[in-house]
Amino acid sequence: MTIKLFLLNLLILTSSIFSAIAQSNSLFTKKFDLKTNVSSERHNTLVIDHNSKVLSATLFGIETFDGVTWKRNEIYDGKKKIYMLYILQKNKYHQGSYLIASRGNFGFLSYQNDQFQYTSLASKQLNDSIIGSHVVRILQLNSSTYFFGRKGFVVYNHQDNTLKVIKNNIDLSKKYRYEYFVIGQQIVSKGPNNQVLVLQNNQWQTSTKHYFLKKYNAAKFFELSPHQKLLISKSGDFYLSGKRHLFRKNDTLSVMFQGTYGFRIKHRAGKLFIKSHKKIAIYDLKQNKVIFLKQFKKARLTNFDIDKQGNFWVSSYDGIFFIETNIVFKARTNHTNTFKQYHIDDMTFDIKRNNIDVEVRKKGKSKLFKKLGLIHNIVKVRSNIYFCTTKGLYLFKDDELNKIYNAECYIILNYSSKGQNNLLFIEGRVLLLNARQKVVKEMSVPGLALRTIIFNNKIYYSTEDEAYRITLNNKGDSIVNVSRLKFPNRTAYDFEFFKTSDGLVINNAKGIYLIKEQNENKTIHLSKNIIGISRNKKGDYNVNFTYVYCNSIDSFFVVPLYIGEYNGKNIPGHLIKNAKGAYQWHNKPFKRLDKCLLSSITQTPQNTYELVANDHIIEYDPNKKIDVDYAFKTYIRSVQIKTKHTDTTRRKNILVDSIIYYGNAVQPPAPTLAYQHNTLTFTYASDSWAAYERNLYSYQLIGLDEGWSGWSTEQKKEYTHLREGTYTFRVRCKNIYGTISSVDSYTFTILPPWHRTIWAYALYVLVGLALLIGGSYGYSRYRSRQLYLRNQHLEQVVDERTQEILAQKEEISQQADMLQVTNDELKQANERIQREKDEKVKIYLQEATETANKLQQVRNTLAKEGSDEAQKILKQAISGVDEFVIIREKVRQEYPDFTERIDQALIDKKITKLVWQVGYCLKLGMLPAEVAEVLPTNNRSVSTHGSNLRRLGILDPIKKA
Repeated sequence: MTIKLFLLNLLILTSSIFSAIAQSNSLFTKKFDLKTNVSSERHNTLVIDHNSKVLSATLFGIETFDGVTWKRNEIYDGKKKIYMLYILQKNKYHQGSYLIASRGNFGFLSYQNDQFQYTSLASKQLNDSIIGSHVVRILQLNSSTYFFGRKGFVVYNHQDNTLKVIKNNIDLSKKYRYEYFVIGQQIVSKGPNNQVLVLQNNQWQTSTKHYFLKKYNAAKFFELSPHQKLLISKSGDFYLSGKRHLFRKNDTLSVMFQGTYGFRIKHRAGKLFIKSHKKIAIYDLKQNKVIFLKQFKKARLTNFDIDKQGNFWVSSYDGIFFIETNIVFKARTNHTNTFKQYHIDDMTFDIKRNNIDVEVRKKGKSKLFKKLGLIHNIVKVRSNIYFCTTKGLYLFKDDELNKIYNAECYIILNYSSKGQNNLLFIEGRVLLLNARQKVVKEMSVPGLALRTIIFNNKIYYSTEDEAYRITLNNKGDSIVNVSRLKFPNRTAYDFEFFKTSDGLVINNAKGIYLIKEQNENKTIHLSKNIIGISRNKKGDYNVNFTYVYCNSIDSFFVVPLYIGEYNGKNIPGHLIKNAKGAYQWHNKPFKRLDKCLLSSITQTPQNTYELVANDHIIEYDPNKKIDVDYAFKTYIRSVQIKTKHTDTTRRKNILVDSIIYYGNAVQPPAPTLAYQHNTLTFTYASDSWAAYERNLYSYQLIGLDEGWSGWSTEQKKEYTHLREGTYTFRVRCKNIYGTISSVDSYTFTILPPWHRTIWAYALYVLVGLALLIGGSYGYSRYRSRQLYLRNQHLEQVVDERTQEILAQKEEISQQADMLQVTNDELKQANERIQREKDEKVKIYLQEATETANKLQQVRNTLAKEGSDEAQKILKQAISGVDEFVIIREKVRQEYPDFTERIDQALIDKKITKLVWQVGYCLKLGMLPAEVAEVLPTNNRSVSTHGSNLRRLGILDPIKKA
């Protein structure tokens, strides 16, 4: 039970959201007023021109609508602005021209280059003497236009363009001023005492020929054809005549338009299009019945015109209305908040959106029953009507409602052939009720029954996702068997049952099935292979079979729950079996429906269907014949280019759109545009007005685009920076029914820029020839000069190379000499090194000799004086040698130049070894006494040796203080 309540609330909520999104305007009626960019509320009259533009006369000028935008056009007589236009008619003698009248003015209006050109016929004298304050009627007959005023009329002859002013010979200035009719080839009016007047030679004469005008006190007269006429009396009665000119009162129209006035009539294809100040209707003359009616409660209707598809365009004091009539639907506002409907006998049961209140309507009367609990079903069993709710079972009888069972129930049906026993389904159980509606027995069943039907003496019922068959005993008071039905494919929700001559039809959201009486255990899938319905990726149809109605298996009316789901594919339609036994899908008229979520659909006693949505209740009449395959046109409404204008406030040039074509010409011009105007913008629309905002357009620019563009609702296309050449822009439309319109085209040529013109190319050729000739001569001279310079250069290069070779030779010679010198120096260095080596060897030999002498001295001393004296001498020698070695190493590290000089002096034998040793000690800064302690010499000898070394330049001179 909780799941059921949740799903119900979700459906109500979703329905509100869906409907709020989808219904931005009344279904099948669109209003244009100040909220939709129409600059005036009060519209006096309306016409549709040859290019399907809508023109409306207002207090301030002419409003035009081209399917893209509304535009207000002010009308001027010279420099004087014209106000209060109340007559606007097509001029049948000149296409694109109109007849207009306003307060104190009248004349002809033409539409050129998106501007109205007005030619006035009025003058102050003419108005004062003939017309009065305003023209009361305009008629056209025999190539002339008649402007009728209060005291006379003006005749304009279109053949010789002459104007005649005629004063009435009979006073028609008061009561009868509006009664002018065209009968045959005559203009007829009514004069004093209701006498009939005929205009002959511009004079009014009494006549008895048209006696019916007086007999029926005609207020309006319309000649529908040579053999059929319509007359409306001043009392509002309608009279139609046949071939014998006998008028008979039409009670249907007389009653329908009783109490209304302001009639306008148009006749097309055997139908009368009628307007009064509050109603519009279509009357089929062949069927003698009204096939369309709409009433306006607030707006006062003034005039109307009919588009090519037979839809109404109505002007009023409250804006302009577009009313679709070429549809199989009617729509009324769901102001009663109806959620679901049941039609039983002559009564309608409206379940309110809260799903607990029911309004019962019968013959214009209604009664509301509140707080009954959530209503599951309203069914008729035998002669009784029952309400199955969460609070119990109610019996509706004699306009009263009585509770007969005080517990939740879902459905009731009668199984007994004598009608004495009823079966009441509650959750998981079936209750057997006797004739007094008392429970006599309870039986268990699986699931919660939502729909039931008796077929072949068995009870079939469905739950939310399953269907079952119940077999009862012969008495009908006990269950023998309950079996679940098996389907050949996946099923989901929304089960319905229908009995046909072919068997039991069962449908749910995924398909339609048949069970034949001869074989109850076999379920036949009727919707297995439908022609014309696409499938999704899962293999399911893109149409849900939520609601299905049928009388036989040859034809089904299918309505999904979500209309417009799956990108608009999930819409209602008819499944009709073709000659080959396959089902064909037909849904074209239903493509008009907007996206919405239905809460219910019911079949009325008039064999129409009512689809209940949140904001509207849509009535579908399957017997109404319409033409949705009508031909229509696409129009290029304007072509714009970019032009430079100076913005005086900003003091700079800006690009603005400038219109070069206004879409009025039958044969558009083929302009030639300068290259700076190579950015063009096209706007376009079609005259298929049904849901025109959903029309799709495709375009192609021949000369640039390889093919047609994709379909889009955009009504504007801009091309920028086009190259020079000739182009043709083409556009077409696909309406909501999938029909493609004729193609409109516009050809234009873009000139090349000056540097790509023929003259520029000719100049380029001349300049090229001049450059070629001049260049050839110049090149010859240049080439000769280059050859000369080349030769000079080569000679110079040869000289330079010769000099380089000589220089290289000289350099090689010098290098050879240098190598020889270097070789000699190396030899000398080797010899010097050899000599130094020899000298050093001598020094080492000398030192070795001295060492040997020392050793001999030590030996001698040891032999003569003993070991103590010998050790003393040996110790002094070793100590002196060790200290000198240390001194010598320090000097060599710190004074390499000195070391080289003093060693060379020793080698050259300029000094002795002792002097050489003294030099090392003195260089280290030792005093003579300190030197005497290290070397075998005295202080004086040290000073003498030092002086000799300074004289030789080996030691530095002593600096004076």
